[in-house]
Amino acid sequence: MDIKKKNLQTLLNYIRINFYQRLKKIPQRLKKIFQNIIQIVLWGAGGFAIAATCLYKIPITPKTLVFDKDPSKHGLTLSDKSSKIMKINKKLLKNRKLIIITSYYSSQILKEIKKLHKGIEVMQIFPKIKLIKI
Repeated sequence: MDIKKKNLQTLLNYIRINFYQRLKKIPQRLKKIFQNIIQIVLWGAGGFAIAATCLYKIPITPKTLVFDKDPSKHGLTLSDKSSKIMKINKKLLKNRKLIIITSYYSSQILKEIKKLHKGIEVMQIFPKIKLIKI
């Protein structure tokens, strides 16, 4: 193996290890947040939502609400979970403590949430994980 290939392999290994170490920390951080919150809302029911719930171990219970604007998804379930996907419902948001944006369209969804509800925490996963009080 020549020097360039060896250096490239070393760099790729470093990136892989660093990525996995950071990835392991995320579910631990999220678990602390979820400890005190039972009723959450997932906003976005696409492929990113499925990946995020599995990868970050987001707890989905029958009490979890899953919102999506796409009418073709309403009535379906997110993966094999029991929560049905529904249209955005302002009344149902009133009793919730946390909305998790499970979509790549975080900034657009954040604007919609600000119009609908005040006094709720919103967790943005993409592009970075952050907790925002609205």
